[in-house]
Amino acid sequence: MIKKDKFLIFGIVFFVFWRFFLPGPHVATDLHLAFNQDLISQFSLPSTWGSAGAVGLGEYAVGVLWAWPVHVIFGLLGKLGLSHDLLMKTLGLPPILLIGVFSIYALLDYLKLGRWGKFAGTLVYLVNSYFVLLIDGGQIGLALAYSLLPAGWLFYKKYINLKSTRELLIFLFLTITLSIFDIRIIYFLVLLIIFDFFFCLLVSRKISFSLVSSYIKLAFISGVVLLAFHSYWIFPSYFSRPPSLPVTYQRVSQIDFLSFAKLKHAFMLLQPHWYRNVFGDISQYRYEFLIFPVLAFGAIFLRKKEKSVWYWFLIAGLGIFLAKGQNPPLPKVYPWLFENIPGFSLFRDPTKFFFLIALAYSVLIGITVDELIRRIPKLRFVIPILLTSYFIILASPAWTGKMTGTLSEPVYKKAYFEIADIIKKDNNFARLFWIPLKAPLGYSSFLHPSTEASRLGQMRPFALGTVGTYETLNYLREASYMGQLLDILGVRYLIYPYPDTRREDLDKEKVDYYHTFLGQLFSLPWVESVKNFGTETEPVPLIKTKRNQDHFFIAPATWFIVGSDRIYRDLAEIKNFEFSKNGLVFLEERPGLGDLIDKTTQAKLILYDKGEIDLAATFVEWDKFIFPASQLDFDPNNAGWWKRETVDLAWLRDFLQQKYGIDNSDFDYGGGWAVGEGSLKLEVGSPKFKEGNLLLARV
Repeated sequence: MIKKDKFLIFGIVFFVFWRFFLPGPHVATDLHLAFNQDLISQFSLPSTWGSAGAVGLGEYAVGVLWAWPVHVIFGLLGKLGLSHDLLMKTLGLPPILLIGVFSIYALLDYLKLGRWGKFAGTLVYLVNSYFVLLIDGGQIGLALAYSLLPAGWLFYKKYINLKSTRELLIFLFLTITLSIFDIRIIYFLVLLIIFDFFFCLLVSRKISFSLVSSYIKLAFISGVVLLAFHSYWIFPSYFSRPPSLPVTYQRVSQIDFLSFAKLKHAFMLLQPHWYRNVFGDISQYRYEFLIFPVLAFGAIFLRKKEKSVWYWFLIAGLGIFLAKGQNPPLPKVYPWLFENIPGFSLFRDPTKFFFLIALAYSVLIGITVDELIRRIPKLRFVIPILLTSYFIILASPAWTGKMTGTLSEPVYKKAYFEIADIIKKDNNFARLFWIPLKAPLGYSSFLHPSTEASRLGQMRPFALGTVGTYETLNYLREASYMGQLLDILGVRYLIYPYPDTRREDLDKEKVDYYHTFLGQLFSLPWVESVKNFGTETEPVPLIKTKRNQDHFFIAPATWFIVGSDRIYRDLAEIKNFEFSKNGLVFLEERPGLGDLIDKTTQAKLILYDKGEIDLAATFVEWDKFIFPASQLDFDPNNAGWWKRETVDLAWLRDFLQQKYGIDNSDFDYGGGWAVGEGSLKLEVGSPKFKEGNLLLARV
């Protein structure tokens, strides 16, 4: 009977996601098609520096190296001739669904739920809006972790109760696998275990010395095993001074930006982007989803004397409270946790806590269904049929073709493949420049890496070429030196596809802006040719530059610059001055670069609106610097001081220009700017202040 129920559940779940298996590649914002060469390149040793996907200029990759074993497997299968599309349809979604069915069903069976309780609880876990959007959004690793989480909690309980080595080994295997799929979800497993320990201590009062020792043993062995397994990237990450993640990821302001779910969304287990799955497009409350909390919290009243019910009720409450992020009530709690609790900064997107809501609701709804059938035996078939039908209807956008990611047909597919065919025939190194973002079907390979206009717009000197803050990509048009910058970056092709009308509501103003900006790009002096692979109204143009440098090239002359990279603008006006023949080293980008002067022969020095003291400061080592911005937040403190960093350059320049008529483009030595408006005082304390030392201050 259990086996038949599992097959039936799998059949229902497969029906919900059947569109994923339609012919052709299925892609999404977080699941780009990996063309053969890109796929094969994943079969390599782990590297702390990566340039795959949309990071064609390279960046530190230690932040995602926990998934290296999966990438190696996919790379090996790519070498054997298997396509990325085939791998997704065989090793992508099917394991997620299979693991999910067996994982949550086994947990519900362990909790002694009846047949229909397990049936309903498993469906809740696998067809709710959050899980559906994980699949549609292409978050395959996260979906695998979601499917495996119940099994992790199950074997933790089995080990604690049985003290069996077998259960411990299975738990360790599941934990390692979970960490490979998405290491952040280990945090949820730890939370579930900690809450269970204290629940037993305070409510069940079943704690003994033997039990405590089992917890200590479990924590110690699991920690050692995880550390040992992931040491190949943890230690390089620890000893690398450059950050492994974008600097903005650690900002508390990210919580406000990403707190999409309101309390009602979390309470109803309604993913806030349902169902279009467009970032920032929050759906209206859909009260048909109230079925989930009504059934879940009904378990409290139907089995109020059963202590384990209250554990899952607390987990549900915790998940609901955290999933809303910085939204009311108690909006300051999540930011405080983000700043003060170790590891909590991994969850700048609070909706990840839907994991806990979905798991708790699955157990509670299973209990409610069991109790309803026990109390009304005549409805033992009616209730499961009605609930199954209702759950399937709630997930109908997935199986009726209303989604915009992997569960739908990708747009402009023919155009992207035609562009890919042209680029494949180009046997010389050339970067692809996507405006504003790389398309999920966009081509990329080791020979033709892709980069994104939106990424570069946050970096110098591109940000320096941005005028205002409304048009974030106008540096392509406004900066006179942009053609030469793209030349030394090796950019040969620019692709500026028409927006996906399924995901963007385009009014006349947006359409006119697209065509206007596209026309401006065509007329730039560094553009050689343009070919459109789309339609006249929805173009997918391929723009070719007049020239680009190879992956590696040598500049005959080297210049050390003390001053701003605004010098690019002036140098571009010098007749026959080519960036590709002149290497520029900006000594104020970070401390200590002045030492390069002694190590480089025949290099020339330019003091660009700077003096000898500025030159002397470039020799000061990193540990001698004191950055007042390091003790400030991005919002004004009680004294009125706040900070900005290099990534904020375009915004800060515009702010200073518009409000104060100041145009500051200085480098910040990598430490950010402390900003105060009006007559303010900022006290800076540091053990580096010593009598007899000389203090240089830049204000």
